[in-house]
Amino acid sequence: MRINIAFLLLVLLPVLPTALLGKSFKGKVLEKDSQIPLAYVNVGLVSQNLGTVTDEQGVFELEIPDKFGTATMRFSLIGYVPLEMQIVNFFEDCQQDECIFYLEKINYELKTVTYKAKDVAKKVVGNKLVSSNTKMGFHDNRKGYEMGMPIEIEERPAYLERLIFYIYDCKYDTIFYRLNVYKMENGQPTENILRKAIYLKYPKSAIKKKLTVHLTPYNIYVEGDFMVSLELVKNLYGQGLFLGTALANGHTFFRTTSQADWQQIPVGIGMRAVIMQEKR
Repeated sequence: MRINIAFLLLVLLPVLPTALLGKSFKGKVLEKDSQIPLAYVNVGLVSQNLGTVTDEQGVFELEIPDKFGTATMRFSLIGYVPLEMQIVNFFEDCQQDECIFYLEKINYELKTVTYKAKDVAKKVVGNKLVSSNTKMGFHDNRKGYEMGMPIEIEERPAYLERLIFYIYDCKYDTIFYRLNVYKMENGQPTENILRKAIYLKYPKSAIKKKLTVHLTPYNIYVEGDFMVSLELVKNLYGQGLFLGTALANGHTFFRTTSQADWQQIPVGIGMRAVIMQEKR
């Protein structure tokens, strides 16, 4: 029997009743110094299934029920200092003619990591055992929806060379996702270790049974377990991207909006990573 996990997730996700809808807001997020619009900023209520992502012009729209009057609003984007405020202050700011928020860029200290050829070994980690009868992925166009799989490695520095996603089906003409890489601590994803946002854009003609993403230009280093996720950051006007799954292999984390808490299910998605790891 073919199991449609994507449909199961859709059924289980919380739905906000229309009767609880409150105020509707439209705002814009700019970079503090340059005043340029910031695309694909995560906007939402912390630990709640309510949020969105700004468009290419930095604009967002969000409808917030009155019951969230004590919640915290967060704006976040890789490479910028997160902005948090109480929802009552957000309401006050958005009573003005222009509802504009500013994010400050982070100036990272550059670190140089050098490995000698004899000091590292290439390894392939993650899931390869992919079922042809099950799938999991992005079944609608809810901006901020994110799905990822933790990968266990030994506690030594490693360099991410490439990722391989095992594709079950692609119903988009073009895919556009943000790639995120998180630390894993006590079995949970925590800090996003990327210093610059990575966006994956491929036409449907490039989406075969396997999609390989080369990460060498990004110099991504991890130390110990990590999680790689895909995040939908714009409306793709299609019916979804689905990955094959490994029912008895690992588990998958997901969250329905950009600032919500992570949830997990005991099914691993089809994804592998090729790493160069320091030898003992």
